[in-house]
Amino acid sequence: MGRCLHIGFINQIHILTVLFGDMEVVMNFVTVFNIWFEENCQTTDKRIAYFKKYNPPPRWLASVVDSIWETEGWNEPFFDYTPYLKKLEEYGFIGTSEYEKDLNDQKWLDKENDMNRAL
Repeated sequence: MGRCLHIGFINQIHILTVLFGDMEVVMNFVTVFNIWFEENCQTTDKRIAYFKKYNPPPRWLASVVDSIWETEGWNEPFFDYTPYLKKLEEYGFIGTSEYEKDLNDQKWLDKENDMNRAL
């Protein structure tokens, strides 16, 4: 899979804002979700089960890794998610092989560019 570049939590928030239109709504959702997640998914097994049930698109798998194993890869400019993506694949997650391709998908880049122009 090569060295994986994680675009970071802030960029994911921006994409959600483009999709849903309101940064405050998105930030409130993220805050509530994080509180719920920490209270209800306290073990690695529970976190894996949650994300297997609600498997996100490939571009979000870095956040899944960070949430399951608390890696804080988002806090580093380059973080190699390859070993963690392989772990996810072993657990039966889908989309791990498309992670890097999805990060560079033109549809997301266009949405991000549209958002930047709107600012």
